[in-house]
Amino acid sequence: MRKNDISSIIEIENTVIPDAWNANKFLQSINNKQYINLVYVDKNIVLAYLVAVSILNRYEILKIAVARKFQQQKIASKLLQNLFWQAKKNNIAAVDLEVREHNLAAINLYEKLGFKKVGVRKNYYFISDGYENALTYTLTLY
Repeated sequence: MRKNDISSIIEIENTVIPDAWNANKFLQSINNKQYINLVYVDKNIVLAYLVAVSILNRYEILKIAVARKFQQQKIASKLLQNLFWQAKKNNIAAVDLEVREHNLAAINLYEKLGFKKVGVRKNYYFISDGYENALTYTLTLY
């Protein structure tokens, strides 16, 4: 991920993520060595991105999104595989994430890749008609 990618990322973020980050948050993640920032680019167009943070011997995925018209094409899986490769190279023991309980496509992907559900954060996300639970997942790498 580069500074030049931020405008494309914000466009994706604002169309597919209910609690979107602003450009400054992405810029902060780029400038912080604790963050892992990945983009999926095809023909010089950013189609997807992933932001994770390294905490001790774990990665925590903070953001992952694919532009709506490119979803269901295994792009998120490729970004995650790239993150797993980096994690193993850096002796990271596990990857953690949280996901909205109604995001079935993401849940199916995470479980297919070996993530295990480890908890529920009740009423974690604010939505227009109330709250939604977050499910927490972990993938143990070693």
